[in-house]
Amino acid sequence: MKKMSQTSWLVVAACLLLVLQGCEKETTELVSVPAVQEKQQSETFAIIVPGGGTYSRAISTDAEQTQLFFDQGLRFAWGFFFPESIASYQQASLADAPNAVLGYGACHGPKSE
Repeated sequence: MKKMSQTSWLVVAACLLLVLQGCEKETTELVSVPAVQEKQQSETFAIIVPGGGTYSRAISTDAEQTQLFFDQGLRFAWGFFFPESIASYQQASLADAPNAVLGYGACHGPKSE
């Protein structure tokens, strides 16, 4: 197994700090469960695109739809379709909001300020 160089560790640490800094700015809003369900039913970020590939990485979810959108998000990200990738992760999070992997996926890719 190859050891990571000091530069690699610094890059990883810098990325983690940026992610944590971005999370610090977000505010959470407490709403009742029926309001959350109503909001989720009215929002659609993405649809499953047929013929998009078969690559899959299992995540810790029981919702089949969440897994499908996560896999699609990965394939889009690796194909450099970042806006579509983020939309797929957002759609996946509607079915399984507390899944941390989906938040990572939505942060994947280039950012523009």
